[in-house]
Amino acid sequence: MSNLWGPPQGGLRAQIEMSGKERLHHLIEQLPDSEIVAAKRFLQFLTAQEAPVEPETLARIDAARANPSPGMSHEEILREFGR
Repeated sequence: MSNLWGPPQGGLRAQIEMSGKERLHHLIEQLPDSEIVAAKRFLQFLTAQEAPVEPETLARIDAARANPSPGMSHEEILREFGR
């Protein structure tokens, strides 16, 4: 198997002339069949668009950050819930 992450074969001229997408296509062609599913999932993850966050949700997040809860110590949790 050839080096998947090293420079493309063919010398410096080939390295300079190969674009980023061409390099990616080259790497995909070199993948063993056993890695295709993982590579597909990773590429889908990279291209996924995040869902928009509603303004009300952003306002609640900002309010929570501005007024953080004091929380509970470990000891208080153990007293309340036992152990």
